[in-house]
Amino acid sequence: MEVSTPLTATTIEPTTNTLYPMAGIQEWELERAMALSQLQQHRERANNLEQKIEEDKRLYDKHRMSLINEIKLKEVLNEKRIQNMEKHYLEHIQILHKQLDQERQERKIEAKDIHQRYESMIQNEQKKHERRICSFQQRLSAKDYEYAKLQKDIRLTQSPPISPRTPDTPIHSDCDSVATDESNSTLTLISSSTNTTPVRLLQEKVFKLQVHQDELEKNHQIELEKQKLVFDKECSYLQQKIQDLESLLKEQQEPQQQQWLERLQKEYQKGAQKVYQERLQQIEQTFNEKHKLTMESYRGDLAQMKERFIHETQQLTMHQEAHCQNLVSEHEHTLTEMKEQHDNEMEVLRIEHQAALADLEFYMKREKQDALYDCEQTWKTKLQDVRTAMSDDAIKVQKYWDNRIEEAASARETEFTHLVGELEVVKDRLGREIEKCQDMTRQLNKAAQDVQLHKKTKAIATQECLKLQRMQRRAYTLAVTVASVSQPQHNTMNEINEVDETIDISSNLSLFDLLQRSISQITRLQAQNSMMEKVRSLLYK
Repeated sequence: MEVSTPLTATTIEPTTNTLYPMAGIQEWELERAMALSQLQQHRERANNLEQKIEEDKRLYDKHRMSLINEIKLKEVLNEKRIQNMEKHYLEHIQILHKQLDQERQERKIEAKDIHQRYESMIQNEQKKHERRICSFQQRLSAKDYEYAKLQKDIRLTQSPPISPRTPDTPIHSDCDSVATDESNSTLTLISSSTNTTPVRLLQEKVFKLQVHQDELEKNHQIELEKQKLVFDKECSYLQQKIQDLESLLKEQQEPQQQQWLERLQKEYQKGAQKVYQERLQQIEQTFNEKHKLTMESYRGDLAQMKERFIHETQQLTMHQEAHCQNLVSEHEHTLTEMKEQHDNEMEVLRIEHQAALADLEFYMKREKQDALYDCEQTWKTKLQDVRTAMSDDAIKVQKYWDNRIEEAASARETEFTHLVGELEVVKDRLGREIEKCQDMTRQLNKAAQDVQLHKKTKAIATQECLKLQRMQRRAYTLAVTVASVSQPQHNTMNEINEVDETIDISSNLSLFDLLQRSISQITRLQAQNSMMEKVRSLLYK
């Protein structure tokens, strides 16, 4: 069994495609082409006019929006400037109020400080005056006591009283006055140092304190020397008085009285030495105490100054950092404002530049049109003058040649229009031929695709046919074997020959007949087998 699928080849008729018109151009084709070209021109002109109108409208809207934005920006800038000016003046007024308050507070503090300082000075002067009065009273009482003692001695010795002259300023009072002066000077310096608080005066204060300490030491040394000189003078004066008294006593008194005076002189010298030593010790103690007090006050002032210096430096650093941060923020704010102002000004300048360019363009176009009109008028006047100046013959010749030129121009224009129409017709035909060629190429591509598809289907069909043939052969051989197997066994040669003949005959039969014969033989064998089994069963019974 063979399967054959004949494929019908697609026959493509040859066509002659020409790229130029074969037939003549007719008038209606020319008119049609001219009408189409005019229609295309009118459409293009209409589109151009619409585009121009849209562009003009867009420019008008743009200029309008830019002017509106400019007005708004100017209004916003004016409002911002007014607000900034108001803020600036308000801040300035607030700063002035703060400065006035600060100055008032400072004046009050200064007045209080001055009042306290003068009160302290008055109190110190009063204390000093009281101390001096006490010292004067002590001196007077001491002088009265000495004077009374001397009078008693003189009475005892029965000699005329001699009033010893003592120095005007005793040691204790001078030391007290010096101490009070030094304490007052230190207090004034400390008060002046506490009143002044700027950082730049700290070093000057330290230097002043050092100088003051040096001056105090020098003053103490000078006072000690002065006290020593005064004490030496007093000693010399007392010794002289004692010598005078001794001389008087030697002249007037007896030897017992002389012994008593010598003993009194020794006791007086011992008392003077004790007083001298006590006064020296007191002076040294006062000097040491004052020196300690000055050193302690100096160290305390140094510590306070260091603390104040550190505190003020910290405050200054914090103030400077805050000031720097404020400056940075103000700088950034000014930069942003300047950028905004610059952008606004650039936008305004751009708008003004565009407006100026538009005005200049309009002015130049107007000047160009005026110049062209003036040139045409001048040439017309010149031609008119030339024509009037020409004679009648020249006018006739000019008219003749003008007519010839006009006829040639009209003929040229008609020929040009005719050629343009022919060109449009040729373009139309060429376009149609191109479309036909494109259609034919598309059909050719489609036919080639169909051929390829038919080839693929043919190959698939042939493969299936070969497969079916192989399957049929296998089934036929299997049917022959089944038929040969399904036949019963024969012992004689004749029966074997008959079986061979039946096999040869069955080889000429179809597959369907072989299958039917094998089925019938199988059913017959099954029946024989069933009969044989029945017989066997009967025999065994």
